[in-house]
Amino acid sequence: MSQLRAGRVLTSWHVDGDGYCGYRVVAENLGLGSDSYRLVCLALIKELTGKRNDYLGIFGGKDRLQVLIDSLYPSKVKTSILPEEKWLTVPDMGHIIATLYGKVVVVLKYGNGFSETCFPLRGCPPANPSSRIMCLGLIPNHFVHVFLRPGCPIPPTTPQWKSYRRPETQVWEDHFVARQCMFNELKNIEKGDQRPKETNKNDPIELKVVIHIVYDVVDLVGAAIASLVLENSDQNGEEKVKPVLHAVLTHLMSTSKEIVINAVKCDHIDQLTA
Repeated sequence: MSQLRAGRVLTSWHVDGDGYCGYRVVAENLGLGSDSYRLVCLALIKELTGKRNDYLGIFGGKDRLQVLIDSLYPSKVKTSILPEEKWLTVPDMGHIIATLYGKVVVVLKYGNGFSETCFPLRGCPPANPSSRIMCLGLIPNHFVHVFLRPGCPIPPTTPQWKSYRRPETQVWEDHFVARQCMFNELKNIEKGDQRPKETNKNDPIELKVVIHIVYDVVDLVGAAIASLVLENSDQNGEEKVKPVLHAVLTHLMSTSKEIVINAVKCDHIDQLTA
């Protein structure tokens, strides 16, 4: 098992391999159950027809867009396996699913396939974007529902997203830049292209990694403190927690500021803001 898969996959769940497997995984992730795949197809049809102009550019015109819409309708030919032209395709449907459901669609392709991440083309992320990950594992001619470990590496963003996204959606990718950098590092190590980096000097991407790790730490500590407050919900307990809360957050923010300042000292400020 590769370092990448061993470090990121918690478990996977198979769905029926009838050609609708990709849409079954989506339905399963949404909590509808895999047999509700037709509801997913219907919702995607409404998305594509109702917001047709949003997708014309990314799919290269009306003809390709219509092919995708037609692929979502039930097959007129009754067979045990859905015709291949109606299978879920990536990144075509990845962008639409991500946009429709406000999800981060991660597609892991086993073997030599190119794994990728699809973010929504419009809309801002919620407070915890990591909770919106939907992961599909693509093995030869079949999708499985993959459950990722918290904070694990995820693959690079699809080039199409960068070209056709709305400005406000940049925040989606910003939340995951550290995890995508980790993915690239592990990928290079597996290929034997390089050893793990010993320093992040002169690497502007690593600066973003440092900053987002700081944000993650703040979120984790905040969640832990909130849990502590809930456990001591009586008035006396709350009064005891307040000074601890204030002291921890003050120290944390001070430490975070020092980390960022030191990072800027090692690199150029213009790299950080680029």
